[in-house]
Amino acid sequence: MSLNSGYKGSRSLAFTLTLFYSIFFGLVSSFGMILIYHHVASRLENDEDKDLAEINRQMSLSLQDQDLATIEHQMSLLAQVYGNHDCFFRLLSTTGVVRASSDMSGWPSIPPIQMVGSNDVRRIIPIDDARGSARVLAKNIDSANILELGVSMEGHLHFLERLRQVAVLVEVLMLTLGTLFGWGIARKAMKGVENVTDVAAKMAGGDLASRVVQGRYGKEIDRLGSTFNQMADKIQLLMADIRQTNDNIAHDLRSPVTRIRGIAEAAVIGKVSVTEQVESLGMIVEECDHLLGLVNTLLDISEAEAGINTLRLEETDMAELIRQAADLFKGEAESRGIELGVEIEASPRMAIDVRKIQRALANLIDNALKYSPRGGKVFLTLTEDEASINIDVCDTGVGIAEKDMPHLFQRFYRGDQSRSQPGNGLGLSLALAFVKSHGGNITVVSKPGRGSTFNLQLFHHRKDQPSLGAVRK
Repeated sequence: MSLNSGYKGSRSLAFTLTLFYSIFFGLVSSFGMILIYHHVASRLENDEDKDLAEINRQMSLSLQDQDLATIEHQMSLLAQVYGNHDCFFRLLSTTGVVRASSDMSGWPSIPPIQMVGSNDVRRIIPIDDARGSARVLAKNIDSANILELGVSMEGHLHFLERLRQVAVLVEVLMLTLGTLFGWGIARKAMKGVENVTDVAAKMAGGDLASRVVQGRYGKEIDRLGSTFNQMADKIQLLMADIRQTNDNIAHDLRSPVTRIRGIAEAAVIGKVSVTEQVESLGMIVEECDHLLGLVNTLLDISEAEAGINTLRLEETDMAELIRQAADLFKGEAESRGIELGVEIEASPRMAIDVRKIQRALANLIDNALKYSPRGGKVFLTLTEDEASINIDVCDTGVGIAEKDMPHLFQRFYRGDQSRSQPGNGLGLSLALAFVKSHGGNITVVSKPGRGSTFNLQLFHHRKDQPSLGAVRK
């Protein structure tokens, strides 16, 4: 997928976020307005029922022991007070016959309510005019009479209609605000993503120095930008290392290839005996072995640094490992006139890849012997603490110049003191790569003219160390 297609995807994500916020705000506002509407409608109905019940109770008390004419007169007066168009009163017999009432000319379609038992009866009855419906309460005054009180619901319904209109306006407003808010949030978030995308596009075009600007787009986007910048830094360093390594490889391969070609050319063109031809072929084999060893060492370093090599861990006696390493170099130390000593202060055991740690330790010892003068000393010291096992390789050699210290573990790097010594500048790089693949580290302290101490440190517990049962032997 190209960067442009990724950019279009980010725009569609902005649209998706905007749509989500719009729907969210719409649903929340709709739910809220529905709750408010039903709450208001319920309160209005309860208030009307209470008012009807109170008026009906007072009328029932005032109509007791009154003749029909007086009752009808009182009903008419009370209906006029509330408005004949807005309320009516009616006195019915239990059979539904109207015995007295207020002016019913405005209420032609209100049938008498049939009572069942002595409980009050409430009804909402539709009306064929602008009032819409009436709320009617029927109450037994005594065993022979029923009092009906009805009120128009026009004001009630008009208020609810206005409330519905307000709810629609609020819904539209909330949808608009939700859309604008969602778009603003989405644009802010996507702006950071677009910034990362732009930098990625520049890097893809070869501008490895481009970096994401941080501190503008929120914590999460800034974290993404920081992680991206860290990745970009590593890529830039890796590319620089690759270029330097390629230059070094080209330089270091040119010499043995040139020698091989020169030997072969002399053997072919020159007039040499069979014995000299055999010697030339032997020299070619040696140069090829040297070349092959160089390539294999580079592959070992690359695999260890990339973490793709498999560690074949074995529970190992580290003290015995140190003694074996010292025995291996004892003859070379004697031939150089150098004292090689071992000091064991602990006898720890640790799960390690024996071959790789042996090779790393051998490179450190070989390095110490190589740069120690005749009569010098090299000591191997094994110590242990709660966190780690430490192997120190100390020598009384020429030491390391301060300017060489930052480059000491780089591939093919050789300081001024090492140029006169045989080697290709990969020994320390390989040792560090193998130790780091175990989660450990190698550090060095050196004083020019007084010697160096290399510390190989292996930690007892590390997150990336697999269990013995999970590693192939």
